[in-house]
Amino acid sequence: MIYVSDFVHLPYRDDLTEAGIVYARRVLRRLHGTAGRGFYDSVRRTVAATAVQLAFRRYLNAQGIAFGVCSAVPFSDPDRYHLEIGGRMCELESFLISQQSQIDALGADPGLALRAPALVPVDRHAAEALRGDDLYLFAIVSGVVAGGRADPVHMAVPSNRAFLMHAMPPAWMRPRTWAPLGPIALKSESRSGLSLELSGEEGSRMPLDLAVELAPGQRVEVNANFYSLSHLRAASRPTGRIGIHSPSHRETQLVNPGDWHDVWLHGKDICLLGWITREQFRMRATLIPEGRRVFQFNRTRTKNLAVEVAGLKPVYRLLEGVRDGSLQRRPR
Repeated sequence: MIYVSDFVHLPYRDDLTEAGIVYARRVLRRLHGTAGRGFYDSVRRTVAATAVQLAFRRYLNAQGIAFGVCSAVPFSDPDRYHLEIGGRMCELESFLISQQSQIDALGADPGLALRAPALVPVDRHAAEALRGDDLYLFAIVSGVVAGGRADPVHMAVPSNRAFLMHAMPPAWMRPRTWAPLGPIALKSESRSGLSLELSGEEGSRMPLDLAVELAPGQRVEVNANFYSLSHLRAASRPTGRIGIHSPSHRETQLVNPGDWHDVWLHGKDICLLGWITREQFRMRATLIPEGRRVFQFNRTRTKNLAVEVAGLKPVYRLLEGVRDGSLQRRPR
């Protein structure tokens, strides 16, 4: 059982968002869905989850708690990591709260979080290579996102921080045939010069980034060894269409001014809620069907298992258990 006073609030600095964007760009092709609002929401949730990981590691360091980092699924998902604390794997489950009304409500009544469900997707819980005495740790990230220039939220956040991205279609991002895209030609209809960055993978599947300067109406051809092109980044919001052509694709891909999305997260707070062992979670969890409205989401996109946040254990007991050895994993 936990109380509001047991929550641990961690500072949110811009470098957490920067780290989150670096990670999200690297795993972009493995995110679900096609380019659209839902896809960019997934990007922002990835940014938030990475911010929690980094902030929690800093917190452990500040508390003098030793921890390790290991790949969660070394072969199928080598870029996803678990923390190891006291000899146990610790899976961080974080939820992004970005609606201003919810942020305000939490500020006025932090007890709302106690009644929220601590969620773990059913498929991930079944697939995790975790033991029963490994841990789930739950957190909430409060942060404002700016979806577009006309978005009223955009006017309430600092104008000097943005990350404008356009995700390419699956045929470019995850091509069925792994072959060079050939010379990539670009042309901008914007009224002024434009600085772009092309991001994808080379033949060995290593990340590949290339900066390109586009003058209005000028066709530019680049010969970088792209095998996939996952996304474009613009230094400023384009005012006209951008055309992208590859010999590997029959049609030119057109990017309209409204196709750019700002994925910068203006973080306000990271709140560590509490933790539970995986076995205790399994025994107590109830099923929340897909499409259900919960505190964290207007509509869940997958089936989840959940326990009430109030039934978790406080973070301070996790630290105490590591320090006095009571949390140390026992041999089977």
